[in-house]
Amino acid sequence: MRYPAVVTKDGKSLLADFPTCPGCHTFAPPGHDIEHEATEALALWLESHLQERMLPPRPPRTFKARKGDVLWVAVEPKLAVKLELRWMREDLGLTQAELAKLAGVSQPAIAQLESPDSNPTIDTLNRVARAMGAQIDFHPSAGDSVKSYAKQLRRLPPGPERERVLAAMRDHLSGRTSRQFRQLDAAMRVRR
Repeated sequence: MRYPAVVTKDGKSLLADFPTCPGCHTFAPPGHDIEHEATEALALWLESHLQERMLPPRPPRTFKARKGDVLWVAVEPKLAVKLELRWMREDLGLTQAELAKLAGVSQPAIAQLESPDSNPTIDTLNRVARAMGAQIDFHPSAGDSVKSYAKQLRRLPPGPERERVLAAMRDHLSGRTSRQFRQLDAAMRVRR
């Protein structure tokens, strides 16, 4: 799940505005990462809406900016699950109490699932998802790149080179693109 932010320059700072999330915007002064600032601002905006029992808008599938660059900002999985559950309940027209009865859990358990502060169990998530006709599923998000790392790791014995590949994989999967990561990634492509 990701939302578009329009990034523009204002003097030496970068501004990020989320047009589909009214009032959600941030900036990054020189030397700071606009992607990090935007990710933090979006998470706080979405969490505050859930906390206030307001339904945030769904992210659009596509977006074109009239001015500036579009930066797609990912939502952390824990928050994304809470948003999906809330949207599904709303789509079905169910109250928390009605969903609780269908899922065989308490109404406070449903409220907790929708709260940004909770950490629900997989069992509770599964029961609630099934009650709404859904299922919990995992989809690889980095398919081919993960396979290339796995191929490298299978050939390497424990040691510094294996540790560098693991670090590069961790950076890649977390979305970091440090100079060191780009160098390791380029070196891995040469070895293939």
